Amino acid sequence: MGSETLDKVSSRRRKNLIRGYTVFFALFALCACCVVGFHMLWGLHTVTSWTTPSLRPSHVGLYLCPSGKTHVDSLCAPVGLDIAHSIQDLKVIASEQFECKATEVEISNECRLFDPDGLEFTEESQLSTLTNGTRIAVVKGDNHFFWPTVEIGHRWRPKHVVSPIPDKPIELETLSESPRVFLIDNFLTDEEVDYLVNHAKGRLERSHVGIGKETFHNQRTSKTAWDTGSKVSMNIQHRGYDLVRMPYVKSTSDAVQVIRYNKGQMYLLHTDYFKVGYSNLDSSKPGGTNRIITIFMYLSDVEAGGGTVFPHSTHHGKVQDDRTVAAPTGVLKQEISKENEKMAQCNIIEALQVHPKRGRAILFYNQLPDGTTDIKAEHG
Repeated sequence: MGSETLDKVSSRRRKNLIRGYTVFFALFALCACCVVGFHMLWGLHTVTSWTTPSLRPSHVGLYLCPSGKTHVDSLCAPVGLDIAHSIQDLKVIASEQFECKATEVEISNECRLFDPDGLEFTEESQLSTLTNGTRIAVVKGDNHFFWPTVEIGHRWRPKHVVSPIPDKPIELETLSESPRVFLIDNFLTDEEVDYLVNHAKGRLERSHVGIGKETFHNQRTSKTAWDTGSKVSMNIQHRGYDLVRMPYVKSTSDAVQVIRYNKGQMYLLHTDYFKVGYSNLDSSKPGGTNRIITIFMYLSDVEAGGGTVFPHSTHHGKVQDDRTVAAPTGVLKQEISKENEKMAQCNIIEALQVHPKRGRAILFYNQLPDGTTDIKAEHG
């Protein structure tokens, strides 16, 4: 299991992992929608069918690349690996090419290496899986492994994460390169969707904004219910952490947040990372912490509206609407147009807009690979 390897991450780094998760649910919405989501971390490169030789090859040609950019040839450095070389040897080479150190003396600046499946090199035996042309992701210290976008429309099946749907592996598809947005297929079962919807009934309260001193704001008019520890919630959270190659640590998760948007309700343009609330919000600096990844899960279909808009994404794929009804006309069209006046970005034709579909999920990064926050991840 990939989770067993992920669990080997040292406790020193676990303390630096950011807060995550928010699951959103909406029965109906116009510019927001039925969503379940959670804030999380990271990424992967093209999944290839690897074979594991019984002995280390005598010499292989590898590439060391920055995390999240293993597909960019100009950023990757070619290196040779001989049978006598170790993980530490590769870290020394990486330290010469990237702004990180080969030793653990300064944890926040240490070179960490990840294989093409997104697993960190912690055992020498992992080197046996490497073949000519393998691209190794280099991560600096407390930063995190990021899935590379490769290209718009790129699809792959990540290993080491178990799909909840028999015979249907979880698949990722690149929707946007900047911000990094991925479509996730086969992430939820119908039974999980039903459970989350039913769990939220009777628990919904007005959604708040901020952290520490949470407040209510007209920017966010939905209602929220939390599921912090049910079996379904924990299964979803662990699945998400496995997907982004991160060990599950309770303190780094916002748990499952189910959000309902009634007609006319929305969450106006915002970032999921925090701009105020505690001392060090800059994850690019030692000790800094902030939300890295969000996973949205849509729990219902709607007649019209309900999209999640990323107005800063101008180079992206088109997400199939999947609604069988005709485009809204008459009174409904007028209502949607009026509501969209609250957030003009809903009307930007060039913007990425993900339409709600029961069971669909998206994953997006709130930070760049170096830990700085990404304003392009703003959405509503």
